[in-house]
Amino acid sequence: MKTKFQIHLKLDMACIGNYQHSTCRRIPHSPNSLNSMHWAIKAKWKKAWESEIFYQWEQIKKDTVKKYPKIEFPLKFKAKLKIYIFCIKPQDPDNAVASCKGIIDGIVKAGILKDDDYNNLVMPKVIFVPVATRKTEHIELNITKN
Repeated sequence: MKTKFQIHLKLDMACIGNYQHSTCRRIPHSPNSLNSMHWAIKAKWKKAWESEIFYQWEQIKKDTVKKYPKIEFPLKFKAKLKIYIFCIKPQDPDNAVASCKGIIDGIVKAGILKDDDYNNLVMPKVIFVPVATRKTEHIELNITKN
């Protein structure tokens, strides 16, 4: 039986700051809060999400390459991305994809995708999953062949 290609990443949290004081988030900021944020802080959050993707990809990369030996990275085919946001308060659907821009850029920087344009990625689908507490909030990514 042929195995269907799939990469599943579970993101923990992104943090900015230093060892004395840091701020962490389990889900990305909404576009509304990003619009009022200073550009330097916005850039730090984007880089923090990119780093979290890179770290989680490095944890599963070796097993993924073994499981799919004929697949090359960055992917040579158009991929489909589902982003599961486990959160207390879901965002508006039109804001959901925009809030995940740092995560999508992180997939490219980690070397999973060549680019996040329409030749390499179908418009991402964001699915909200309700949770009861902030401690259980997190993001899961599912990357498959289109």
